[in-house]
Amino acid sequence: MFAIRLIQLRSGLTKEKLNPTKEALAWSWKNKWYGHPEHDEATRIAYLTHVYLCDLSYIQPDSEEYYQEINTAVNKYFPGLAR
Repeated sequence: MFAIRLIQLRSGLTKEKLNPTKEALAWSWKNKWYGHPEHDEATRIAYLTHVYLCDLSYIQPDSEEYYQEINTAVNKYFPGLAR
């Protein structure tokens, strides 16, 4: 899901043109708060964590560790929100 958002921002692509992975879809299903206006701060934390992890390039996007890192970052400020 984060990779989709990053690609959209950089290239102007829409979700219809992308094929999210099953991992991204599973995370999105469990975390419906992502992108919702009421959870703007949590969405920003998740997205910026995604950018940070991608820049480091040592964690494979869509890996279990990737989603654990994002969930940990969000839950630090919004306990129990990210699953």
